[in-house]
Amino acid sequence: MSGGRSSPSPRKRSIRAQLEEERKKVEIAREQIGAQTRVLVANTLAEGEKLAAEIDAQTRLDVAIVRQDAAQLEAQRTSILGQANADVERMKKEAEAKGYQLLVAAFGSGQLITSIPSPKGSSRSLFV
Repeated sequence: MSGGRSSPSPRKRSIRAQLEEERKKVEIAREQIGAQTRVLVANTLAEGEKLAAEIDAQTRLDVAIVRQDAAQLEAQRTSILGQANADVERMKKEAEAKGYQLLVAAFGSGQLITSIPSPKGSSRSLFV
């Protein structure tokens, strides 16, 4: 043995080799766990984004349905108001006609009514 150092015994070499092998196994396990963690994180993020997109789509659909319902109600309102206005005009005309009928019935002849002024400033003459 020269230099005071002897080469390691075969047993020590075997222990060192085992230790190195175990270190490599630990490093491989760390790499695998890191990769699995990244996959889990990516999957969790993707699921979150998917869920957020589904919620957003459902919200947009719900808003569209509410807007459609509101438009239908507005259309019904417009139709009802239009019919009500038409009914009011018809009733006014019927009342005016009924007034003329009553005048004719009261005076018996259209010739006698020509001297009576038209109701409420109407520009029409009652009889010709």
